[in-house]
Amino acid sequence: MLLKDWDPAEKTFRNIEEDHRFSLNDLWLQLQDATDPFVGVNKNESPVVRNASFPFERDVEMKVGEGTVSVSAVVLELMFWLEAEWVSAIDAVRLQYKNQTGKIERVEFGTKSQPGRWLHLQSDEAGALSVSVK
Repeated sequence: MLLKDWDPAEKTFRNIEEDHRFSLNDLWLQLQDATDPFVGVNKNESPVVRNASFPFERDVEMKVGEGTVSVSAVVLELMFWLEAEWVSAIDAVRLQYKNQTGKIERVEFGTKSQPGRWLHLQSDEAGALSVSVK
């Protein structure tokens, strides 16, 4: 079990043989490369609990306080859910950028329920649309 103030981006784990450090977030990214963890998760339904196991073939240690412990596997228990939040277009920020290569228009939406989270929709003159979510 991890503490509530655990930083998932901290390189807490180390493969001793390769002297390669990695984080809990690195394991999450590996999981997303292998599969879509949101398959079967439907908007506004009860959370779905999934487990992901990362067994280690070689010696891995984990930094704990001032010392380290040997780790043979990491098991993540993850809870997934999707919630829709209505955001008014009036609250969106519309930006326009122009340089030598053309013009870009961008609309930014924030979220009231989770400050610091956002959605960006961006389009260039050719009509290519990109979406970014944080």
